[in-house]
Amino acid sequence: DIKMNIFGGVEFFVKNEPVTEGQWKRKKRKLILCCLLLNHGNSLSKDRIIDLFFRESSIENSDNLFHQAISNIRSALKSASTTVREISEKQYIVYEGKQLKIAPGISVFSDAAEFERLLEKASAEEETTVKTDLLKAAINLYKGEALEGYYEPWCEQVRSEFRAKYIKA
Repeated sequence: DIKMNIFGGVEFFVKNEPVTEGQWKRKKRKLILCCLLLNHGNSLSKDRIIDLFFRESSIENSDNLFHQAISNIRSALKSASTTVREISEKQYIVYEGKQLKIAPGISVFSDAAEFERLLEKASAEEETTVKTDLLKAAINLYKGEALEGYYEPWCEQVRSEFRAKYIKA
């Protein structure tokens, strides 16, 4: 349902339709979705999101910014899905119990997760040819720096971690 690419730039797709830059009201909102999808459990607490993205705001303002961001993320994903004539009111993300998460039944693919999956598989493989093929497949996913063009501290950390894994591969 949702596809995210973070190597060489950040882009999202819903049902293979791109979520265009014009659908994002602010860059931080796109990054919140990115952070959510990079989180292996595909959920983030409200406090964690506020700490990462709205730390400089007052408590009252950060709460408002958080809810506006969730609304924009939902709208951006919904807009992309309606271009494929999807009539349902499917929710791609849900916020409940102070947790933002991917809705049940929504499939998620990311080049980052696939990159890590291939590296793990390669490290467990003993056959040299298979190991080499897996490493080549991982390397081919790396189209450029992770989260290129984004300079939040957590983005720099993600970029550094993936760069190190790429160099090792």
